[in-house]
Amino acid sequence: MENSDKENLLYRKQFLLMHSDQDNEFAKPLSAWSKVVWGDYELHLHPDLPYEHASVGRIEIVCLGIILDPDNPANSSRRVIENITRQVEDSESLELELERMGGRFVLCCRMGGRHFLYHDACGFKTVFLYSDGHHRIVASQPQIVADLLGLKRARDYTELLKKYRSPTWPPYVYPFDNFKQLLPNRRIDLNTYTVARFWPKQDPELQAVPVAVDRIYQDTQGLMRAILARYSGYVSLTGGHDSRAVAAVAAGIGGAIEAFSFNYRGIPRHDAVLPGKIANIAGLKHVTHESSDFDEYLLDILDRNSSYMCFDPSRREAEALGRILGSGGVNMQGFIGELLRNSFGYIAPAQASAESLAKRAFMPPLDFVHEGTLQWLSEAPVDSSILADLLYWDVKMGIWGASCITCKEALAEVIPPMSSRRIISAALSVDKDARFREKALHHGLYAKCSSRLSKVKINTTHMQEFAQIFPVPWRMRKKHGLHD
Repeated sequence: MENSDKENLLYRKQFLLMHSDQDNEFAKPLSAWSKVVWGDYELHLHPDLPYEHASVGRIEIVCLGIILDPDNPANSSRRVIENITRQVEDSESLELELERMGGRFVLCCRMGGRHFLYHDACGFKTVFLYSDGHHRIVASQPQIVADLLGLKRARDYTELLKKYRSPTWPPYVYPFDNFKQLLPNRRIDLNTYTVARFWPKQDPELQAVPVAVDRIYQDTQGLMRAILARYSGYVSLTGGHDSRAVAAVAAGIGGAIEAFSFNYRGIPRHDAVLPGKIANIAGLKHVTHESSDFDEYLLDILDRNSSYMCFDPSRREAEALGRILGSGGVNMQGFIGELLRNSFGYIAPAQASAESLAKRAFMPPLDFVHEGTLQWLSEAPVDSSILADLLYWDVKMGIWGASCITCKEALAEVIPPMSSRRIISAALSVDKDARFREKALHHGLYAKCSSRLSKVKINTTHMQEFAQIFPVPWRMRKKHGLHD
């Protein structure tokens, strides 16, 4: 790939939204982007960002990205939002309608004189709100706003790059000041430019493991079928539980889905050996791809697209992933599987503090990390028994996972098929010990395919190996002239 071609990937599939009355001269460099008028607002969309626009009466919706309906998998994004505009009357009925939806999308909804913005269940289509007293901008990433307005990097972010050693990015800590990320289960009221959590209103009602497994299996398969109605489907396999759960569901669809894995120097042995075994049990075609040296110039563009908020080593695979998927392929990644197994355990609301939450999320004991975590805690549901799960949902899915997908977005389409509030709600309704100690939901999904999947053991030392190779932030620190 020539450098000029790589430069064309900058901010691919990203967007800006502003009120039409403010001074929007700063957006002139985006003259080649599509401009969509939505009520009193204007949207500037990268030409490769798919969008749909529909209205019925007082309801008008613009959908950016890809929205999927597991109950009607043959429906296109346009058909999905047309159905939504006909069926909803207010924000509450819209939120109920969105519970089952999957994909990676941003939904701009006008209801009479009210304007709201939502995104997919895990926030994989990222949204950031910027407000400095002169401009109010909603954007896919902080970096594009920073480049247009000439913003300087925030002190906290510079300090973070010096000291950070965690794969979990802290909430409410950003590369530039005056930003706030729209985390999962929240919406933006564009009339007031405020962010509010709308889910959960109460803890999910406890239900038996088989009931939850059936719900997760049916909805995940429905979302996979919706992906296959538009794209070629792929499942990236490791030796772990989460991608294996996706493979178990894919097995029920048949030969339309292909599995693949990467082999690279230093890969944990189970991730090199087990994917082929798992694919064979699931009846999926499997190909192992050798991961070649990554292109530093290209990687810097991808890092810029994610505002340098992605530290995950897998971003080095973006170019290879793009070649595997081609222009019409989607990687159905198993990100959400970690929410099925209660990875942060249980936190009693009365004992929750910024320090204890940051420690549970493997974040460093820095003052501004605790400030961000305290802000997160102030927005959390009072007395919730799923507080740790909501923290995991926000920081590992909505921040870390979303940054990782955004980093790869210019080259490869990644849609985790379990990114649905109805799926995750079913998972959180199961006893926490059954999820955590027994991995009951995973094994229930494996049984839908073959009990042999439960017997494929992973190497439990792989996290120790991962810890040895993870100080990837060194590249970011060096890039910005920061040294230990």
